[in-house]
Amino acid sequence: MIRGVNRQIIEISNTGNQYFERALLFVKPEYTETEDERLRAEADRLIAGLGRPPQSAQSARVRRAKAAACAKRRTRRLIAAAVFAGAVITGYLILAAVLH
Repeated sequence: MIRGVNRQIIEISNTGNQYFERALLFVKPEYTETEDERLRAEADRLIAGLGRPPQSAQSARVRRAKAAACAKRRTRRLIAAAVFAGAVITGYLILAAVLH
């Protein structure tokens, strides 16, 4: 459906993608007064970034590193708990020997 609304459009004819030959970007009404060079630069930046995964997607290497760090922290907590439990048991045995 085409409406009679006047919009500013930027056409990217070289997308750098084998599947798409051009892209049309519709400028938001509040930015229609922005310099053409700035709009073109933003359009190029947007098109260039479309091929990259989103920043929230992590590489397998980063996920493995985070998992390893988590495992180290868990191991340290277990060792600390075991040392504490050993100290408590030792203290109880010494106290029992003294009182007996």
